[in-house]
Amino acid sequence: MTQGEKLKAWRLAKEWNLMAAASAFGVSSPSVVSRMESGDYRPGLDLALRIERLTGGKLSAGEWPKRVKPAKKRRAA
Repeated sequence: MTQGEKLKAWRLAKEWNLMAAASAFGVSSPSVVSRMESGDYRPGLDLALRIERLTGGKLSAGEWPKRVKPAKKRRAA
């Protein structure tokens, strides 16, 4: 299970929507949480540590992937 999948499972177990999680994590937009869950965004150290504290260590700051998956290529119109 990826860190993003763990984050989503944890959030759903808390019965939090994306907005509630964004507020708890101190991020500006629920889309940041969604992008972390999908693997499109890797949190910086400060955010990763906040998530680790809020999850009681279930999502370790050091276990986030070093790279995010490459962006999807858009087809020319």
